[in-house]
Amino acid sequence: MKYDLLQHDFLEALDKSLGIVTPACKAVGINPRTFYDWMKKYPKFKEAVDIIRESQGDFVENNLLKLIRGGNPSATIFYCKTKLKDRGYRE
Repeated sequence: MKYDLLQHDFLEALDKSLGIVTPACKAVGINPRTFYDWMKKYPKFKEAVDIIRESQGDFVENNLLKLIRGGNPSATIFYCKTKLKDRGYRE
């Protein structure tokens, strides 16, 4: 299989796994070490991975905000402690 095609397949699998590396590696049959080697060697591959990871963060943050809108106190406290430290929300 051509190297570029395998990287493309991996990126699709990474997107489907919401940026989690191990299941994406298993889906395309590569060792996680290969993934980390590609990250070092191919800047455009790393850029694509970074974009997928950013979308993963957006997905998680969106779900957290849904919980907050629903009145979930634990989600609200977590958000305050992690995002509003500059306003005095700390342990």
